Amino acid sequence: MTKVALLIANGLEECEALVTKDLLNRANIQTDLISVENDLNITSVHELSFKCDYLFNDVDLYAYDAIILPGGWDGTMTLMEFEPLGDILKYYFKHNKLIAAICAAPGILVKYNLVKDGLFTVYPECENGGKPNNEKVYQDGNVITAKALGSVFDFAYAV
Repeated sequence: MTKVALLIANGLEECEALVTKDLLNRANIQTDLISVENDLNITSVHELSFKCDYLFNDVDLYAYDAIILPGGWDGTMTLMEFEPLGDILKYYFKHNKLIAAICAAPGILVKYNLVKDGLFTVYPECENGGKPNNEKVYQDGNVITAKALGSVFDFAYAV
């Protein structure tokens, strides 16, 4: 069975994470919510609280087939500053494992040079120095990026 790691931080855009998880689960793709916080309980940007499946330190992220980064400004900034994430993303990229990021989160991929100018999309003003295209969802090799919550269904289908 395909296993997907969906990384979660306080302040995320909850629908980008939970709708994606729901759609992937309906496709019989195991999707685990993995908290990068020191708590399984998360509060979203819109103050929705929910519980993750695992804490970051309790799983082997290298054993997953894909990794997903949801947006939401505060959650994205936490992921951007989360030290272990860079090495994990570089590993996934190098080993042709799927990396997917939506809304502000593709800016994390820019930080680690995992997307090229024009070959990714991101929520406006979250480019992190990169030059995105204007597509709703864009796939370049093993990297899928999406613009915003309005593209979450297309994003999940692409994953």
